[in-house]
Amino acid sequence: MDIDSLIAACPRFWRHVAMSEVNNCWEWQASKTASGYGITREPVTQRQIGAHRLAWMLSTGDDVYPAVVMHTCDNTSCCNPNHLRAGTQKDNMQDMHRKDRWVYAPRNQSGERNPFAKLSDDDVKQMRELYTRGVTQADLVRKFNATRQNVSLIVRNKSRRV
Repeated sequence: MDIDSLIAACPRFWRHVAMSEVNNCWEWQASKTASGYGITREPVTQRQIGAHRLAWMLSTGDDVYPAVVMHTCDNTSCCNPNHLRAGTQKDNMQDMHRKDRWVYAPRNQSGERNPFAKLSDDDVKQMRELYTRGVTQADLVRKFNATRQNVSLIVRNKSRRV
């Protein structure tokens, strides 16, 4: 399907996609999950759906449910139909292991040792020091690109023992 036909099929969806060259990733520009997957509403049912899944459905005319729509580019926010393929959850997990994208975080790994941590221990120390000097939580959210809840927990010593 050519780009003009794709856009005509659902212009409201595609205006949230930064389309570029046909072989490049087309980044989703609207709401995303914490792991970077674009999220939107399916036009008919209005149920929440992954943007890449809706891109697949619009480009192929096929909903592969309960199968998954996988990214061959490993870019979670990509909506380029040329970078998507249908598969099973087993296929998806095998692909993840084969590309060494598997991250396992045992429960006993806390702070910056946790592979999902976004702030280093030094960031946490600096955040607490700045807060005691009068820097607002809103400013800390912007400076450290963290959530308001996380900053609040850190500066009140309810999270991240350092």
